[in-house]
Amino acid sequence: MPQKKPATAVTRPPARTGTTTRAPQRRYYSRQAVRRAPTPQQPTSDRYKQIQDALAAKGYLTTPSNGVWDQQSAQAMQRFQQDQKLEPTGKLTARSLVALGLGPKDPAVTAVPAGGESAGGGSAEVAPAQ
Repeated sequence: MPQKKPATAVTRPPARTGTTTRAPQRRYYSRQAVRRAPTPQQPTSDRYKQIQDALAAKGYLTTPSNGVWDQQSAQAMQRFQQDQKLEPTGKLTARSLVALGLGPKDPAVTAVPAGGESAGGGSAEVAPAQ
């Protein structure tokens, strides 16, 4: 019968006594999700109709409101923006909607800081349907 080797004991260095402390152990966590800037939502057909009705009431849109943001709507918005001393892009921006009276109901959202940027850091724009 083969002889068993005696088990060797694992020796550890003697415990240190005194005032030294161990450095904290680093903990590695999985990568956290990156926060993305909110993307502007596409307005609904009803919202487009509200904007078109407001442009028509102010005399900028002569075609009937149909709920589709078409070339005539974009041109009417561009003329309105130019008359309001806004950048005449023809795109729906927060400032254009506020000038039309269709902005958000919360006054804190429409407040413009001294730097001239809107509270969200920019304006959401929607291109017209071609």
